[in-house]
This record gives sequence, C-alpha cells and structure tokens, in this order.
Amino acid sequence: MAIVSVITTLGAVSPEVRLPLAEELAALACEAEGFAGSAVAPNVCWTFFDERQRHAFWTGAGDPGAALYYVRVTVLAGSVDKSGKHELGEAITLALLAREGVPATAENLNRVWVRVSDIADGDLIVGGESTSLAGLKELIGLG
Repeated sequence: MAIVSVITTLGAVSPEVRLPLAEELAALACEAEGFAGSAVAPNVCWTFFDERQRHAFWTGAGDPGAALYYVRVTVLAGSVDKSGKHELGEAITLALLAREGVPATAENLNRVWVRVSDIADGDLIVGGESTSLAGLKELIGLG
C-alpha cells in the first residue's frame, strides 16, 4: 500500500507518459514494500500527479529553468527499511528523468527530491477501517 504523489510543473509529464509513469512508480513502490508479483498489490498502490503552473515553482535563486519534481511516497511503517527507502528514491529519480528524456547528470538529478514517509498502523483509514502492515500482508497474500 503505497501512495506516490508527484508534484511538478504543469506539462512536465506529458499525457502519453502519465499512465506508464504512474504504473512504473507504483510498481517500484510495491517492489520496495516486498509486494512485487502480487496480483492485488497494484490495486492498493496509487500514484497522483499534482501539476502546478510554471510560475508556482521557484528556488532561492529564482526561476529553476527546468521542471522540478517533489515526490512523496507514503508506505506503512515497517514495510520499507532505510536502505530500501534510499533505493526507492534513487529508482524513482532515474525513472522520472528517463521518462522526461534527459540524462542523469548532477544538474538533472538535483531537480528530483523524493521523501519516503511511514504511516503508523491504524493511521490510514481505508473503507472506514484502520490499516495495518499485517492486514495489508494478509490482503496481498503474504500474511
């Protein structure tokens, strides 16, 4: 159960790239959680694109010139360890740049920030019910 939210500049993710990118980011998150290959997992890994007007993005130095990406990945606590979070962030960064069609130079890599956050058991309510890692594993077929 991952929620991937990509905040970026309007038009940075073209309509024809949006669906394959959404599927790729969800798959990366599911894999990091240990749910790769599950038939159920893709249905509980969501990707959102929050696109904002170009003038909504600034750095302390002014106009960044190219699209910026701030990606928030939310997972249930305990499903991804610290190393896995780092690997997930790196994979998401490379996936975004590849879909944008630019090389993974230091300048481009620094335009992508990824934050992986944990939700404690019971702090996410789905269908009126509290979620837990154990319950999710049972739903996925790993419990």
